[in-house]
Amino acid sequence: MGICNEQAGINGQVGRQTDGPPESLPSCRPVGFVDIDSGASVVDLGCGAGEGVIRAAQRVGALGRVFGIDRDSVKIGLASQAVREAGLEVECTITLKVADIGLLPHPKTYADILVSNGVFHLCPDKEKLFRNVFRILRPGGRLVFSTIVVSLDVKSASEEILSGLEPEARYFSLLTGMSFTDVRVLARQPLATDGSGKSVGQPVDKGAAVVVFSALKPPLNC
Repeated sequence: MGICNEQAGINGQVGRQTDGPPESLPSCRPVGFVDIDSGASVVDLGCGAGEGVIRAAQRVGALGRVFGIDRDSVKIGLASQAVREAGLEVECTITLKVADIGLLPHPKTYADILVSNGVFHLCPDKEKLFRNVFRILRPGGRLVFSTIVVSLDVKSASEEILSGLEPEARYFSLLTGMSFTDVRVLARQPLATDGSGKSVGQPVDKGAAVVVFSALKPPLNC
């Protein structure tokens, strides 16, 4: 039991869905939208400074394991520090790894739950990403992620803002095409942007939005 910080180069139904807390918007942290059982295995893609890892570790307990991935070594360092400060390094098995989220190092059927907060839109090959996510989830495992989507009729946004962003329907298509079931939107928060693509705090009727998706890898008996 304990924390493992890996500095690697960048080259039945489990995880029942719950209603997420309204205060989580607009960040839409996915770990707040899924019921994580004691003993579960959780993967956090784009774990950042470790908030989701800590919340997941608190739920899985001594018999569980949490694996956090981020491509930023500084963020992984901050996550390691946060885990130690939270006193969780002896509570469950926590692994933190510097890696690209598109190159998942996990074996087949590794995770009961996979969460990701606001990084999927940054991955250029989303089809490959979801194929790998499907591979590492156990049958009955659940994927919950937040990402930025864009409406098809955006006229004012620059190319830089739109780069990598997909309409909501595209995620439904990708997920169902990978054989995920029970695909749904759990939350949606309009997101206003300035010329740099950063949130300026005012919702807009059209344009970008933060959306929380949920999808299930079918159990073996389905």
